[in-house]
Amino acid sequence: MRLLVMADDFTGAMDTGVQFSKKGIRTFVSTCTQLDFDQVEQDVQVLVIDTESRHISPGEAYEIVHRLALKAREYGIQHVYKKIDSTFRGNVGQELKAVMDAWEGAPLMCVPAYPKTGRTTIDSVQFVDGIPLHQTIYSKDLLNPITTGYIPEILMRQPGIGAVPATARGRLITGLEDRNTIYIFDGQSNGDLINTGKILSSRKKLSLTAGCAGFAEYLPEFIDLEKCGAGLEQVKAENILVVSGSINRDSIKQTLYGEMSGFESIVLTSEQKNAPGYMETIRGKELAAGIAGMIKRTGKVIVKTVNRREEVDEAGDPVKVAGSLGALTRLVLDCGTECALVVFGGDTAIHIMEAVECSGLLPVEEIVPGVAVSHAVCKYGKIILVSKAGGFGEEDVLLKIQDYLKGKV
Repeated sequence: MRLLVMADDFTGAMDTGVQFSKKGIRTFVSTCTQLDFDQVEQDVQVLVIDTESRHISPGEAYEIVHRLALKAREYGIQHVYKKIDSTFRGNVGQELKAVMDAWEGAPLMCVPAYPKTGRTTIDSVQFVDGIPLHQTIYSKDLLNPITTGYIPEILMRQPGIGAVPATARGRLITGLEDRNTIYIFDGQSNGDLINTGKILSSRKKLSLTAGCAGFAEYLPEFIDLEKCGAGLEQVKAENILVVSGSINRDSIKQTLYGEMSGFESIVLTSEQKNAPGYMETIRGKELAAGIAGMIKRTGKVIVKTVNRREEVDEAGDPVKVAGSLGALTRLVLDCGTECALVVFGGDTAIHIMEAVECSGLLPVEEIVPGVAVSHAVCKYGKIILVSKAGGFGEEDVLLKIQDYLKGKV
């Protein structure tokens, strides 16, 4: 293994891991933070670990990331990429500090732009579709509200963090040598990301990097990663089950568009979402059997938790809801249902993977930016999983996923 990627949520792990696998680089994704590196197949070049650390305390997040980064260093892995949320939710500062501390204070290069999804960085301020981060819907995130778009300020709100701009108006303005320092690189286009890669490669500063799937896509151009030689695998599925636990405005629009385009849809009630153990009751099992029957009849079904943005306040506890969706998905598959799982939202995805006893994932391809298709190895064998973060994708993303799975792309 030559590269360890750590992501703080499931969809981030998948949409970053697929940047390598789609180029023929053997990549393995694990949700186990206690993974024995010796058990990973020898031809794996990129190991991606979902640390599930976005919604835990900063101290806990630091410990998990520090332990894995130190383990990677001791194992001889030469490069670490800390995948961060493009809207800086979670314990970003502490996790970046953990990586630097594991490398005895070596500086870390952070490239947070993801132009393909509308995330850009200008003068170290993060923008979403041209709007400063703190003026977007992410400022009202229930778990991680954002009050500024200036990245050094976001990072240094957590103690012990040093962060400074590395570029201004496309020019390098610092030597990138200060220890215990996070350097922030601007980026408004894919070309900017490539130029940043060239700068870091020429200065031998690619050991510790951070960013989104955007910069990860270009890392293979600058890091020596072996390709397995196989072409992209064609993934097809006749039936589709969409499970959306995301309350992001974009996800809500996407599921509504899917309904208008022929997908059957079920909106879970408050009791179904929040009542402990509901899915193990007779009514819960009847719900799952009904969904399995709908999939068999129609071939494409959406299960979601809200129907309109106005219902977000009634969405319920995010952890309970994700757990219920995981249990429901398992029951549907227990009915013998053969289908691809399309999951919106990282919290939902990880609960589903836990419910189906997933032991690892093999990313295959990126359908559109931010939407990854993979094989999940679980109690049902290998199942097709399409994962998408809540805020990614255009309104018709479900139709694009459907066309891909039907072999029309």
